[in-house]
This record gives sequence, C-alpha cells and structure tokens, in this order.
Amino acid sequence: MLCNIGVALLVYSSNKIFDNLSDVLFVPTKAAVLGYVPFIAAASVALNTTNNHEGTRKILWRWKIFVASLFIAFGLIQLIFGIYLGAPIFEFNDEVTLFSQPNHWLHHLPLGLTGIIAAIQVKKDNIDI
Repeated sequence: MLCNIGVALLVYSSNKIFDNLSDVLFVPTKAAVLGYVPFIAAASVALNTTNNHEGTRKILWRWKIFVASLFIAFGLIQLIFGIYLGAPIFEFNDEVTLFSQPNHWLHHLPLGLTGIIAAIQVKKDNIDI
C-alpha cells in the first residue's frame, strides 16, 4: 500500500512538472517499485527476527527468484504473442489507476526484473534498510 502511495506521489509531482505522465511510464515505474520495495522490507524484518539467518536467507531469495522468473516469463509470453498477433503493445484496455494492477507485459517484466535484483541482494546479504 505504501509503495502504491509513493508511486502515486511521484506521478502527481511529475504531472505538475511535465503536464501528463502517460501509462507507458507510470505502469513500469509502479511495477519496478512493487517488485523491489515490499520484498526488501519484508526480507529485512524476517532476517532481523530469525534465529536461523542463513536458512531464512536461502528460502527468501530462492522463493523470490522463482516468483520473479514467472513474472518475466509471463511478460515475455504476452509481449511475443502481442507482436505475433499484431496487438498494439503499448495500449492498455482500461484506465490505469493508483490501485489497479494491469495485466500487461509492461507491468510484468519490470516487476520480475526488479524482483530478481532484490533476490540477488538478499542472496548476497546486501540489504540496505
């Protein structure tokens, strides 16, 4: 929830400066934040409260790699089939709002990529919170 509010404030401030920020920039920014911040915050809390630091760290990064890989695969499949079927790849079917999660490759790929970055940081025990 805090990530959604943070991205909305970023977009609101950008709209005041640059007129309108299109969904093509809003969706990947929101996805990148949602792929990284909640996991790093939760991993930090989990690692600070556990008795088995190494075991918890292994579970966290393996799980996040798995989930992020699924997001990347799903986003690539959407992109490839969209190009193959001639669908417009930057067009959204409905209005993207603060709390909506678009089912679109432009949302899934950044979410998966930043998720993998977060998982690698947990694997290397390099969490800066």
